[in-house]
Amino acid sequence: MASSAWGLVGAGGGGLLLEMGLAPWAHVSLLAAVLLVACVPALRVALHGQGEASGPQFVLPRGALLGVGVLALFTLFCEGAMNDWSAIYLRDAFSLGPGLAAMGYASFSLTMTLGRLFGDRVVARVGRVLAARLSAALAASGMTLTLLAPSFGVALVGFGIIGLGLANMIPILFSAAGNSRTMRRGPAIAAVATLGYAGLLTGPP
Repeated sequence: MASSAWGLVGAGGGGLLLEMGLAPWAHVSLLAAVLLVACVPALRVALHGQGEASGPQFVLPRGALLGVGVLALFTLFCEGAMNDWSAIYLRDAFSLGPGLAAMGYASFSLTMTLGRLFGDRVVARVGRVLAARLSAALAASGMTLTLLAPSFGVALVGFGIIGLGLANMIPILFSAAGNSRTMRRGPAIAAVATLGYAGLLTGPP
């Protein structure tokens, strides 16, 4: 949920700065400097923890868990496409400036955040399997609406539906991995996450 909320802040704030006339190179340079400072303590913790780790460093899912990993890959493939291509799509499809084009990702992040805030209640009521099916159907319908949208406003609605659909897929899949009967909880979640983030990294390119 935190990543979705900060995605909303970043997309909205970045779009506003672009509309105010801040050059993209200045915006990116400032952000890079802030992130570099923030990453230093995290890197120290990660390196310290790696020295104490035991067991395999890389695990692939087995059996039914492989299917969960593939679903995670497809889910984060779609998230990666939203992260990297939503603004470009809106710019090219509707001849928008960079500020307004960023609103597609802002719409996506807003509904992702709301979906994760209330998703646990939905999953508890209908179950993981049905919730995953409904989420996938929402994401697919949102993608279709976005690609066929006749106007910028309709495309924004489509991006919002995609975010709502994808919001709970990863929590559902990681929860399923944690309940695996073929692998221990830690390696099972790590294995599914490995496949999932492969989709996030390779999908957009």
